[in-house]
Amino acid sequence: DNLDVDFSARVYVTGLVDYRSGNDERHHRLLFSALPDVALELSGYTQEIVGAHGRAWVIGRVLNRSTSVAANDVQLALTLSSSLTVEEWSVAACATDEVCNLGTLAPGEVREFRVRLHGQDAVDGTAGIVVSQTGDEFPTEVAGQSDTQGEVAIHFNAVPGPGEPSVPTSPTSPPKSSGGESGGGTASAFLLGVLLLLRIRRRS
Repeated sequence: DNLDVDFSARVYVTGLVDYRSGNDERHHRLLFSALPDVALELSGYTQEIVGAHGRAWVIGRVLNRSTSVAANDVQLALTLSSSLTVEEWSVAACATDEVCNLGTLAPGEVREFRVRLHGQDAVDGTAGIVVSQTGDEFPTEVAGQSDTQGEVAIHFNAVPGPGEPSVPTSPTSPPKSSGGESGGGTASAFLLGVLLLLRIRRRS
């Protein structure tokens, strides 16, 4: 049977003050399986504006986490928004389409990839990616989430969110604060009035 086991180990000390208690516990994951374990990890994307259109590079890697069994006929498949089309894969064996055949991944092998996408009229879109291989693999989920598929939301020339790559934007001049200017004028008039009052009192 295939087993996915999580366990924790903790060390205890008595009679002493443990001032580094944060390193007393470790969590481990053990897999018992005779199957390969392919997984997909997406790093995000970078983008640029080219004329009236956009271009984005989706970046990631494919892993075979099994240390004893190879994964055969490994394949990446894209699902793109209607505004996006594939221009080129960084993997030499992949054609310029929405499917990339990676071949065999040896036990423990990691294969990095980038796919360049064209964004028609720089319209935002999404790129979904699924990795598969011939036959079964184990496990298909980690913490209740699939580890063989992912999705990247692509925003052309947008302000990046947390964890997204920075995107250059055109500098703009901040609007002038009318409140700040009127406040400064009021303060100057008040100071001038105080000085005139002091001068009148000295003369009298």
